[in-house]
Amino acid sequence: MESEIILELEQSIASVIRYIQNKADNNAALYFDDLPEAFAVPSLYFPVPRTDTKKVTFDTYLTTLYLDTWFMESTDWRAYADAATVRDSLMMDECKVNLMNKDGTLDGKYIRLANPITSSVDTGIVKMTCAIKHYYSLNRETGGTVNKINISGLFGTDATYQAWYKATEELRKEQEVQHKCLQDVLNRL
Repeated sequence: MESEIILELEQSIASVIRYIQNKADNNAALYFDDLPEAFAVPSLYFPVPRTDTKKVTFDTYLTTLYLDTWFMESTDWRAYADAATVRDSLMMDECKVNLMNKDGTLDGKYIRLANPITSSVDTGIVKMTCAIKHYYSLNRETGGTVNKINISGLFGTDATYQAWYKATEELRKEQEVQHKCLQDVLNRL
């Protein structure tokens, strides 16, 4: 009998973001939650994930966590190319993303995403949406385990945002350092 592996939602989200960042490979500036008016190009924008939950049977639910990434470039074709690179990499990897530990090392486990979808948002901006789908039955006494990802009850807006914030905490620090270096260069000009 296989031992059950429990993963944290934050680990799953952080692993997907890091996968996208690594596959985009364009030294893009990172933005989370809100996009500033004066954003850098190229850049990757990760809005707060959205969720959708629906009842499948009397005791089973399907919760889908949608992770959007906006690829922002100076031209439409460049944005489409960046999004296509990540989308095609996901498809070639059978929509599997290796999970990472907090120190950034791969831990040998993975999660599977739904097929990514790309669409135009605006001039030079292409959105890629991928999703983590979970079927589960809720145990009212102990919370729930969704496809071996540990959650407490149903995904709610607060729970999703808390997981999102924890997952992007290290990346936000990188973003702050990146923006500080850019500001220092601009100040010297």
